[in-house]
Amino acid sequence: MRWSPLARKEFNTLLQSKGLWLLSLVLIVTSYFSIGGPSYVSDTLGPNITLAAFQLPVVVFGGFGTVLISYRSIINERESGSIKFVSGMPLRRYEILIGKIFSRTAALCIPVLLTFVIVGLVGTIQYGLFSLPQFVLLLLVSILYVLANVCIGTSISAIANTSIQAATTTFSYYIIFILGWIDFFTIQLYSTLTGVPVNPLNPPASEFLFILHRWGPSGAYNVLTNAILGVGNSASWVTAVIADQLPNTRSNALVVDLAFTGQQPMILDEPLALLNFAFWIIIPLLIGGYAFQRTDLA
Repeated sequence: MRWSPLARKEFNTLLQSKGLWLLSLVLIVTSYFSIGGPSYVSDTLGPNITLAAFQLPVVVFGGFGTVLISYRSIINERESGSIKFVSGMPLRRYEILIGKIFSRTAALCIPVLLTFVIVGLVGTIQYGLFSLPQFVLLLLVSILYVLANVCIGTSISAIANTSIQAATTTFSYYIIFILGWIDFFTIQLYSTLTGVPVNPLNPPASEFLFILHRWGPSGAYNVLTNAILGVGNSASWVTAVIADQLPNTRSNALVVDLAFTGQQPMILDEPLALLNFAFWIIIPLLIGGYAFQRTDLA
């Protein structure tokens, strides 16, 4: 692995970054204050209510911090000229890309791990011991989510011609695919493409709608975390998914179990959300690698 010295150097640099530790603090605080919620959540999850608290902070704040740290990885060095020193190393372009992705993923796993450990301990004191296998699975899925966003942010950095262009593209990606995809853009896109208006309180049994809902990285993450928590097959937030399945409570969650009667479509099985992550890891890497290979670094 010829890229390992580069990855190690960048990892050590990131450890000295204030942004990494600020992200740790934000994740810990927001996860702690996410524990609890309506009584029906604790009634459904029991001690696992602590695990549910990680979902929204990891998606919203973890996703933001990840792309923020990643989108400058290459374009800043190109504009400053320091990329020439990296390209002068006995590394191919794709090895430089892998080194940057690996270093950032490893560094960004630290805030996630700290959050899970610290908030997990506090939650255990307050609500009792949660399921350790589910804890480990949630942690692994969170790391996969971090990896996907690092690949996207780094690829944007490799494709962009200026830092302003990279920042604009990154911000647009965050607004559309992380912040707004689950609750807004999915329904708007579906209605635009099909001409069928959607009432989130009574969604149609459309495979296309539910595929769109879980297609983005945030949707794929929610599908897997909801499956691990055992609350239902949905890319919506865990609290809304639980509420939607109660007799006298409704929410705007899109829950497969409620929309489809009888046998559910196989294409909406929860484990297939892993293929969504594979898409968001591989495709940006291929596009970013191709663009970086053709970039003039002179």
